[in-house]
Amino acid sequence: RILTGGQVQTVDGAVWLDPTIVVDHTLRSGQSVTTGGNVLVVGDVNEGAEVHAAGSIYVMGTIRGVVSAGSSVTALAFEPSRMSVGDVEYAGEDRGVRDARRARTAFVEDGTLHFDIAGKRR
Repeated sequence: RILTGGQVQTVDGAVWLDPTIVVDHTLRSGQSVTTGGNVLVVGDVNEGAEVHAAGSIYVMGTIRGVVSAGSSVTALAFEPSRMSVGDVEYAGEDRGVRDARRARTAFVEDGTLHFDIAGKRR
């Protein structure tokens, strides 16, 4: 089941919906989600699954598949087969980033991909 929601904004008199897609299960091989907004996955993104978002991706589990986000990627563990944030590809140098107590966020700053404790930056 996939749920949708979002944040309504008014820009120059026009109403815009910044959608957030909520996937309430683990994404398995062959499954994919693409949106112009954000994605929240309640579960893992398994190898062979893909998530693409113009905004942010939040995974309440482990990333093993392909993810690409325009803004940031937050997860409990990073083991992606491929990941990009903005125009920056993840090179795998932090493969296996995991902290059972805290989620981590991958974000781009000065053209470089960084990882930090979720909610700490900004």
